Amino acid sequence: MFSSASQLPRASSIGIWAVVLLTPLLFIPGIIHIYTVPKAVFFFVIVDLLALAVIIRNSGFQYSWFKSPLAQLLALQIILMLLSAVFGESLLRSIFGTSTRMTGILMSLHLFLFFLLCSALQARDLWISILRASLL
Repeated sequence: MFSSASQLPRASSIGIWAVVLLTPLLFIPGIIHIYTVPKAVFFFVIVDLLALAVIIRNSGFQYSWFKSPLAQLLALQIILMLLSAVFGESLLRSIFGTSTRMTGILMSLHLFLFFLLCSALQARDLWISILRASLL
């Protein structure tokens, strides 16, 4: 898929830019919840493609995924959410959430995966430019 290891971080930064800049602009008229569902589906697809690229070419990132305490706490939160979903009232609602809020475990897993992908990029100038673009 990628000819060299240097193309993977570049492709990942392009995917992160796509999530940051394009997600707020997405809507599809004619469906129910025209603003939330297309954004969530786009986010799921981009994050899954980025994760697949990292899995295929693991040599692109030299990063220990759970090195930071924040990543460990977020992983613990996902585990607790899964436990509460198993013992909760509605397993399907816990996993998928509602279409109006997109607050299920599936969305939390994708946000956690996006956090891990973003934390693997160590370029400070890229982070500053992403922060500036997201605040505009």
